Amino acid sequence: MFEIDKQAFGAFVCALRKERGLTQKELAHRLFISDKAVSKWETGVSIPDTALLIPLSQVLKVTVTELLECRRSEKTTLDADEAEALVQKAIRFSGEESPRPDRRKNGLILLGSAAAAALELAAVYLLGSPPEDAVSLFLMPLLALIFGAYFWLFIREQLPNYYDENPISAYSDGFFRMNLPGVSFNNSNWPYIIRAGRAWTLAVLLGGPLAYGALYLLFPPHLARNGEFVLLAVVLGGLFIPLYLAAKRHA
Repeated sequence: MFEIDKQAFGAFVCALRKERGLTQKELAHRLFISDKAVSKWETGVSIPDTALLIPLSQVLKVTVTELLECRRSEKTTLDADEAEALVQKAIRFSGEESPRPDRRKNGLILLGSAAAAALELAAVYLLGSPPEDAVSLFLMPLLALIFGAYFWLFIREQLPNYYDENPISAYSDGFFRMNLPGVSFNNSNWPYIIRAGRAWTLAVLLGGPLAYGALYLLFPPHLARNGEFVLLAVVLGGLFIPLYLAAKRHA
């Protein structure tokens, strides 16, 4: 009763795509998927993952409701029975929600690491090693906290099924965006990508302030100033390189 008619869905998407003057390849490019996936939708072989419904509706200039109903609608509101039918259809369409991390346990790890980083920052200042305008000293742990909060607390621990079915190098989840050209995200390498992101967070939080302090203790100020940029580049590269290697190695 609430199943999606794959043939009707495919025909509707095909008609909308042609109305927008898009080829299958162009539509696929906008959704970061392969044109083969679009072809499978339009021929009724498969239907897209729920995560693609909103971006698909935006590209095709229809509502998600119209996509689920496989037809345009002139109604602006739904009665209770119609709304319930759409909700049940969406649930069947989506399957189970991708799990999120254990925020209590991971939050304690992240909080403890941030506290240790704060103590290291205080120690560096007490030793008088950095200059007064030591922006990079605070920038490194701040970046680690921003990215680390996502990797430790909010990242989905399982990707939607369409990542396993198509070569996709981009990932989007709320404000977070990640694109690694030359690699494909899937559920084989995703756990290792998460581990790499979490390891980078701890390394920068615990090692960044110490490395910065050592820079000014061991080198003259003018050389240490130049070393700041090298250290910051190493920190940023230390995020993307491990992510890339994890994705390639376990693809």
